[in-house]
Amino acid sequence: IALKSDATTKARFIEEIVEKAKAVKITPMQPYVPPPPIVLDELDIEDVEIDEDTKSAKVVVRDNQLSLAIGKEGQNARLAAKLTGYKIDIEGLGDSPQEEIEAESNEEEE
Repeated sequence: IALKSDATTKARFIEEIVEKAKAVKITPMQPYVPPPPIVLDELDIEDVEIDEDTKSAKVVVRDNQLSLAIGKEGQNARLAAKLTGYKIDIEGLGDSPQEEIEAESNEEEE
């Protein structure tokens, strides 16, 4: 007989919890997405232009950091775009002499 009363007490307890849970109001929230410059903080960034409407960013770095910003075969740029949800264009500042730029592009081709 004691077993039956324990089961009845547990059932009532569970019903009370379910009723209280139905009354709880849950407010959905948007997930936090950090702005694009956070992803590129490790670089020596000269300028960043963000267009919230088109979800795009233009990032200007020194020429000697351009390959680091873009990454091998664009891997860093693609990762930054995927993490932020923004289309990211990375450009060099144009501060290197033309001979340096040509030498670096020849090294990458080899």
